[in-house]
Amino acid sequence: MRFSVFTLVMTFLLVPSTGFASGKDGAWSKWLHRQGNTPLTQLLQQEVRAAKKAGQTIVVMFTADWCAPCKAVKEMLEGSKQVQAATRKGRFLYIDVDEWRGPAHRLFPGVNPQKLPTLVSLDPKGTQLLAVRGTDLGLLSEEDTGKNLKRLIAGLSPQEASYSKNSAKRTELIRASAKKSRELTKDWEPIKVTVNGRKPKKGKWADITVNISVRNKDSRRKWVVIGTPGQPLGEAPQLESWTIKRFNEHVRAYMVEYVGYPSFTVLPIAGGGGLDLNQWPVRVGPGAESLEIWELKQFNVDGQKRQFDKKVPYMFEVKDVRDTTVFSSEEGQPQLDILPGKKHLIPLL
Repeated sequence: MRFSVFTLVMTFLLVPSTGFASGKDGAWSKWLHRQGNTPLTQLLQQEVRAAKKAGQTIVVMFTADWCAPCKAVKEMLEGSKQVQAATRKGRFLYIDVDEWRGPAHRLFPGVNPQKLPTLVSLDPKGTQLLAVRGTDLGLLSEEDTGKNLKRLIAGLSPQEASYSKNSAKRTELIRASAKKSRELTKDWEPIKVTVNGRKPKKGKWADITVNISVRNKDSRRKWVVIGTPGQPLGEAPQLESWTIKRFNEHVRAYMVEYVGYPSFTVLPIAGGGGLDLNQWPVRVGPGAESLEIWELKQFNVDGQKRQFDKKVPYMFEVKDVRDTTVFSSEEGQPQLDILPGKKHLIPLL
């Protein structure tokens, strides 16, 4: 099943919307983001009253930006005419379990959304009718997903997917999904760097910030290395220390800064995913006029392959990379072996 789910990830990589969205005849969908100190229960009750007035049934979907099936459900709700037609009586509310860590897990008695997505249908009073896992919906098939979401809206348990006992149909659906994912990513630009404000003059030193956009067409996760202007990257750098920094905008995303010669930063990127890193600080000037970025084939630390976290965000935007918290910092001389798959040299002047 792993391959099937990953294929869906590649197909449904879209940044979450911030407000309501719907097809012409489809279900409403909305993210319940934090609003100051307003409790999640209060935000939910506001939606319950609105849904009752509109004659809709609320379905809460617990999700996260690293969850593959979550992306599949969301995109089918917002992009599949077949699924939209089946769910026009529903009002879907997305709750990010990382953003609402704690309140999300206490929202409904007996529902602990550790396995995502978890979907819960509510009655007009906001009481839980039924809770199901997203993987029970038959996510390889829009037809199955639509039918089972319609059943969920009615408070009925999902039915077995039509392809569950048909290996030929299952293979056909996987291939169709893979083809769609290739179409969606074929025009992706791997690396894009833009200078904020005016470009500094050649021959002059200047401290500037740039926005860095990285896209990974590959199905595998990768490490991305962002260098320091004037310090060419090498496969066996000489280091003095390293620091792990977590972005304050996100509970999971992080980067590792290595100090030495050269100094550089390493970040993970999901397969079929992307990073948008804004306000990246660099110092440019004579002999330091370009930013070097590597996509790695291999990343070893002290002879051991560097492992990825299980929950790497698929599409992640940082509004200001300088807004971080130091998670850990160590002095020492780790032996790093970084084998590039692709090298990019971007002029900044």
